[in-house]
Formats: sequence, structure tokens, C-alpha cells
Amino acid sequence: DEGQFELPELGPGSRAQLALQDRYNRWKQAVQAVREQGGNVNEYNDFYLAEERYWGRVGAQNEAFGQEVEDFVEAVKKDGLTLQDVAEYVYAKHAAERNAYVAKMRDDMEGTGSGMTDEEADSILIAAEQSGLEPLLMKHAEKLYEWIDGTRQVMLENGLISEAEANSWEGMFTHYVPLRGLEGKEPQGKGTGAGFNIKGKESKQITGRRSKAKQIIEQIVQDRTKAYIRAGKNEVLRTFLNFAL
Repeated sequence: DEGQFELPELGPGSRAQLALQDRYNRWKQAVQAVREQGGNVNEYNDFYLAEERYWGRVGAQNEAFGQEVEDFVEAVKKDGLTLQDVAEYVYAKHAAERNAYVAKMRDDMEGTGSGMTDEEADSILIAAEQSGLEPLLMKHAEKLYEWIDGTRQVMLENGLISEAEANSWEGMFTHYVPLRGLEGKEPQGKGTGAGFNIKGKESKQITGRRSKAKQIIEQIVQDRTKAYIRAGKNEVLRTFLNFAL
């Protein structure tokens, strides 16, 4: 029937290639079979080509961002600061607004919803001002805020969040940083996931925490790498949908 195409069976050699060299070999064979049988396959719906582009593009994006991270680390060190100094400063800048936000939803977390009390945050900010380090700390904080905004833009441009979601999140806080992690635990990996599954909420509901957040800068960096990966996967699946339809 018109619009129906027969796909070739995989032989032993192809099965080995599928298992050991190219887990998307079936995709390539499907595209080739449709093309050979008169189907319309182009850049718009060639999902095997899209998958190949995905690996190259995501690798290039993460490499470029990795250089930014290296430059940031060197700049912090050059100013006589540590990453912990900067992380603690941005934590304190965000704590009061996060505490106020959580307190509106939870009566049992008045002033503690960020894992840092308002008093603790004030103490850190006052110490930064009195030491004369606040301008340097704020300079590096601005770079982290720039990365956070950039990650949100990557998600918006690639359909992972809507414009309304992006605007809502941007308007929620002035000095947002991710507050995750538990004592003694490392941040989770890059979150590439299995295959091309892109299910899952892109931004999690803030429910408040009592423990201190950990490794804030590492979380900001991982959020960007995750966004690149999920955006790439999303593009491949959109191309597959074009192919299937």
C-alpha cells in the first residue's frame, strides 16, 4: 500500500554491529529502506542523520562550556578566592528570598526553607562587605547567574520549557541558584539517561529543605550539560516524529 514500507531483517553481521558498534544501526537501515522504496527522506525527517548531528553538536557545546568553566576557576583563583567562597556567597544572596518563598507554602519552615537561615545569610554577606571582598565575590556571582540564565535559554529555545515557564521562573527570584545535594553525597551524574527518553519535569517544585545545600557551582555546571543533552535528544525525537508521519 502507498505509504507502507518493508524493512529488511537484520543479519548476523548487522546484529553484531547493533550490539557493539552502533546501537542505532536499525534506525539507519529503516531510513535507507524507506528511501530505496521511494519514500521521501530529507534533512527534515532523517532521524539517523539527526542522531549523528546530536553527538557532534552536544560534544562541541560541552567542550566550549567546559572551557568557560576552566576560565572561571582560574579567575576565582587569581582573585585570591576559592570556589567555596563564591558558592557560600551566592547561597547567602539567595537564602532570604528562598526562605520567604518556602514560608508562604509551609508553616513549619519559617525562615529556614533554603537550608540557611536569614541570620546566617546576613552574617556571610556582612563579612564579605567588611572584608572588602564583596566586589570580587559579586563579579564571580554574576558569571554564575549568567550561566543559569543561559541554561534556561537553552531549554526555552529547544522546547524543553515554555516561554511562560521561563518567565515565571525568572520572575520568582532575583538571585536564584540551585540548592540541592545532601551531606556526604556527590552531585548526580550528567543525567544522559537511557536511549532517547526525555520524559520528566524540566523544573522541579521547590518544597524547602532544612539541611545545607551542597556543591552549588557543580550543580549549575551540570544543569547546563544536562540541558544540552536533553535538547539534543529532543531534536532527534522531533525528527523521528516527522519521519513517522
